[in-house]
Amino acid sequence: LAFVKGALGELDTGSGGLGARLSRRMGYTERAVQRWQEVALAPSEAATLGKSARRREVRLQLRLPPMPLFPAETSLEVRHVIVSPSPDVLVLERTAQAPDVPNGKHGFLEELWVFTAV
Repeated sequence: LAFVKGALGELDTGSGGLGARLSRRMGYTERAVQRWQEVALAPSEAATLGKSARRREVRLQLRLPPMPLFPAETSLEVRHVIVSPSPDVLVLERTAQAPDVPNGKHGFLEELWVFTAV
């Protein structure tokens, strides 16, 4: 899981193997990546996920395909949270929001990736 944790650290950054490939494929043009921060989890989450998690925010510019009422590019705000509830499990929660597209402030995409050692 250490390799996976390192690869997830590159996600949406444009650096490293996974980050660079994803950035090219998605069409990210600019990035502002915050550093990872340790955050304490709420007591209700700590019971199942552990006491702390790592979190960071990433702002991206993304080219969009031509569509009516949509801009040529949009900003994308992404939040990553990584937690390891046990030595054999790694969980990534990725939340993305595009506030400058129609109704973009009112919805978001949330992904939950769970990795387990085999």
